[in-house]
Amino acid sequence: SYRLAKKTYPLTAEAFNVTIPAKSLNEAKSIFNSENDNIQISLDTKKVQFSNDSILMQSRLLEGGFPETERLIEVAAIKYINHQEVARFSELINPLRDQLPVDLLDKDKTIYISDFIENLTGISNRMLHDARGEKDVLREYIKFIGNDVIIGHNVRFDIRFIYDALLRDYGVLFQNDYIDTLKIARKLLHEDLKRYRLKDLADHYHIDYSHAHRAVNDCEITHDVYEMMMEDIFDHFGTIENYRKKRKNKK
Repeated sequence: SYRLAKKTYPLTAEAFNVTIPAKSLNEAKSIFNSENDNIQISLDTKKVQFSNDSILMQSRLLEGGFPETERLIEVAAIKYINHQEVARFSELINPLRDQLPVDLLDKDKTIYISDFIENLTGISNRMLHDARGEKDVLREYIKFIGNDVIIGHNVRFDIRFIYDALLRDYGVLFQNDYIDTLKIARKLLHEDLKRYRLKDLADHYHIDYSHAHRAVNDCEITHDVYEMMMEDIFDHFGTIENYRKKRKNKK
């Protein structure tokens, strides 16, 4: 989040589907400290579907950036299998379409987002006016995600908004397993970096960050960062278990 004038402006967060380069189910889970036996990992097919959400929050109600007051204005997801993209979903959301009569929404006058978010993302109020409402978009978005494992940067922040939106719109609980690249970065790169924002990781790995702050673009950046972190682990430690032992001995 950005803090400006004592307000919090939630930014984008990232997620995608990828393949875990691990030799066993326990090894694949161990790097992410996951104890959930229902995590959807298939080592036989070398396929791990990490999907989900890059999201932008509506910034007209700004106090604290809480899911109870903010609304989604964009969602995106990219699925990767064996390091190759197989599908993607990306769509803007009109945050007021489900809340107000259509005749009260004016294309030229209705304000959906602040100037700050508009300048940061390139998303305009006119673009949001023409978008579908949250219920329609989320219905297709959740079908796209399915039961896949979510991976993203500071992904718990994202999940809170998806969780609240699904509960609000459909009375459905969002219960997908998730993995946080921020958590991995803090343990893997603590000697190299002082901060672990997506931009810091992109700069560290020489990944282009110039197209950030749109949902699907942040998915792509996070995917590239994740792939580089996995290469680091296997290049320097050989296996996930060796990495865990080394990390444990330093504590």
